[in-house]
Amino acid sequence: MGHLGLIRALMLVVGLAATMARPSKRMDPTKYLTKFGYLNKDKMSKANEMTPTEMDNMVRDAVMLFQEMAHLPMTGSLDEMTMQQMTMPRCGVADLGEFRLTGRKWDKTDLTYRLINTSPQLDRAEVEDAIYRAFRVWEQVTPLRFRRITGVSDIEISFVHFDHGDGNPFDGPGGTLAHAYFPGAGIGGDAHFDESEQWTVRTARGTNLFIVAAHEFGHSLGLEHSQVLDALMYPFYQGYVENFQLDYDDILGIQTIYGSNPGDSEPTPAPTPPPSGGGGNPIPPSGKPDICNTDIDTIARIRGETWVFKGKYFWRVRDRVSGPWLTSSFWNGLPETLDHIDGIYERPDYKILIFKGHRYWVFDANNLESGPHQISDLGLPSNLDAVLPWRSNGKTYFFRGNKYWRYNEREGRVDPNYPRALNIWRGLPSDGVDAAVQLDDGYAYFFKGQDFYKMAERTITVLPGYPKAAAQDFFGCQPDSFSDFSPLFAGSVQPAGLSYHAEDDCQWEQHVCDLLTRMEGGETDPFAP
Repeated sequence: MGHLGLIRALMLVVGLAATMARPSKRMDPTKYLTKFGYLNKDKMSKANEMTPTEMDNMVRDAVMLFQEMAHLPMTGSLDEMTMQQMTMPRCGVADLGEFRLTGRKWDKTDLTYRLINTSPQLDRAEVEDAIYRAFRVWEQVTPLRFRRITGVSDIEISFVHFDHGDGNPFDGPGGTLAHAYFPGAGIGGDAHFDESEQWTVRTARGTNLFIVAAHEFGHSLGLEHSQVLDALMYPFYQGYVENFQLDYDDILGIQTIYGSNPGDSEPTPAPTPPPSGGGGNPIPPSGKPDICNTDIDTIARIRGETWVFKGKYFWRVRDRVSGPWLTSSFWNGLPETLDHIDGIYERPDYKILIFKGHRYWVFDANNLESGPHQISDLGLPSNLDAVLPWRSNGKTYFFRGNKYWRYNEREGRVDPNYPRALNIWRGLPSDGVDAAVQLDDGYAYFFKGQDFYKMAERTITVLPGYPKAAAQDFFGCQPDSFSDFSPLFAGSVQPAGLSYHAEDDCQWEQHVCDLLTRMEGGETDPFAP
């Protein structure tokens, strides 16, 4: 299928809006989606061998990926908003595909750069200052140091027009503003700026050189594009920002590659928002939390049962709720001083991972197999809010603040193009969640404060009528005249909202089954201090 034929197929397959039926000479959606990695080049070369259905699926997937990156409704159609977004000024580095080259970094911390030329639109001193400040953005949060020289350098910087010899020509005013190459020999690390743009400094007029340069130098250091809208590494130009500061996502990314500025042990954490939904309840004087009158730290589905954690304690849920029990006493090998955990989940190989701060542990049943390890080794942030294994794709989702990461268990790494914005999970609180679990009914349950949200797996949308009170509608507590709530845990009462198989056979090793039996006997506390 020739290029023109493919464009026609693209328009027909995705239902291009009538008002956009004749894209401008500069806006070819096929070229755009291919250039930025959304349409796979190898598959495109075999387009004439595809059935209409295969073509339809390929194009819809490409358009939806672009819409997700651009925070647009994921319709899979080249509607007017999507076409308009494709005309917005942006970085020339691909968002997906072969150009992302993960894992590239400089093997030294002292780097040099050279200005091959400067833009005649600005005084040389203005260009030099903007470039210096752009490098300084990354110096402040890493061990990296940058020095300008006049000879051959690690990072060569130039202002060029159109075709400039690297096989990646610029397109004139607007569109692609600049591009840079990931670390490596030769052209690696170099940054090129389109001289056709109206470059400015310290103003919102035109295209601000400092903002664009700071973004491109992120690529020169090994960073890919981010889907986080406020991140510097978001691919679309967002204008001049006075008193600019890196987003936490940018800091996390660069420190994952090079570590923090000497004296800092972890990425600077984002401010912690106040809990919503009535969370933050104190632990009772007895030292043990009451599941009917508390928020929770994390929740997980392990060995066919639901486990709920708050502070130093956890509850076990099968046909009833038992506990609370000390977490560090059951999971042999956790620090005795552990005051809470951030997340826990069971991997496909039945190993159990427990997260706290910047560390995690790996357990076989309830025995420590390895750890503590650094969470950053997994490509994940410290101080996680929630962990959610997802049944339909076998991936594991990690949540922190208004972002989430998708972890590929089979490949042992975070999937490309993550983290992403939490608002893709429609209906959740914008500032994040406290805990998450998917139960056997197929629904996902997210907790925030003392409330919970029920989400359909197919639509990734919270059901109408939520949030609801977790105490009553999830844990099965009922109002009592003598206290706020009293639990309905006696006998075989099933807490509302929970769906599971209450099998008679213990799904753990025998020594764990024996311990659980002692726990639920109620005669003595097997974890008494």
